[in-house]
Amino acid sequence: NRLKHDEYGIIRQDGSFRSAYMYHYFLGRYLARNEHAAGPILKNMCERSHTESNYLTLLFVIHHTSDHSIVDDILLQTMNTLDGVTPAELSRAETIRFGNFLTGLPENILSPNSVERERANERSRYDEFEQTNLTTDLSLDEIPHDSPVNDVYKILRNNQIMGQILRNHHGNLRRSTIEDAVEIVADSGLRLVSYLLGSHPEILKMAESFATEHPDWNRREILERLEGFYFIWTLLNLESIVSVINVKEISNVVDTVVDRNDNAAYDVIGYFYQIDNAAELTFAIRDHLNALWRRHRDPAIRHVLSIRTQQYMNTHGGQASVEQSVCSILGIRYRRRLLADS
Repeated sequence: NRLKHDEYGIIRQDGSFRSAYMYHYFLGRYLARNEHAAGPILKNMCERSHTESNYLTLLFVIHHTSDHSIVDDILLQTMNTLDGVTPAELSRAETIRFGNFLTGLPENILSPNSVERERANERSRYDEFEQTNLTTDLSLDEIPHDSPVNDVYKILRNNQIMGQILRNHHGNLRRSTIEDAVEIVADSGLRLVSYLLGSHPEILKMAESFATEHPDWNRREILERLEGFYFIWTLLNLESIVSVINVKEISNVVDTVVDRNDNAAYDVIGYFYQIDNAAELTFAIRDHLNALWRRHRDPAIRHVLSIRTQQYMNTHGGQASVEQSVCSILGIRYRRRLLADS
């Protein structure tokens, strides 16, 4: 009677679940506790994790499971997606594709508002973004299984599943498994960058093609919009990687993986991870930024580091001396901000 209660029951009178999430919750629980029956089913779900149904079920399997073989299966499936694509390193040869787009971006975005005001603004933007996503009707179940679109969504969703594993099971996993998970997530996200990031000549050729088809379009604007798309696509994937591995307890593992890969892309990931896990701007962040600034002369990498640092400073406090020295590294004017809104 309680299960089928008209107001708070989770099952309708006909036996169906009121919420699809409840269905996936109990299905995931069943599969996690019946490993012999679940084996072939989970393998198929991992292979088709781009679909909403399989993705949600796998999330709840991870929530309920204590079986590490499930973790290994998902790791393997993620490794095999777009494995023919080399992960981006954000070398100068790659970032040149951002071209003139960067010159139009502001160098100083520090806000004079208080931390509290900027955090409120950030929450408002996030809520608006969430509402936009909730009202977007996107179904991948009807897309052909071998469509390249599925590979993109499969990586994004498998990485979210890996994030669930890292958050729920990092205390029970071998360090080597956690390292593998972090590296697979990062490499997968960087493969997505490479997947859509054409070479500079290809971008020029594409811009020329658009201009030929649409003579009334400005060629320079076409090129800058293409460059802007690739820049934003790169940033979105970097942020997505950091969001997935953002588990404070595995900081030593993240440092090891970043050091082992030793390229600009991993340096940016490691820095983003550090500031996302910091309660305020510290001398340690300042020193890390300074080391990266000296190492990377590429204007694109420096711009990414600068903008991300300033965004963090807008929503986090810190000693004035630390803020001043960070601004000195970035080559921007330090401005004292309001301590609180009047």
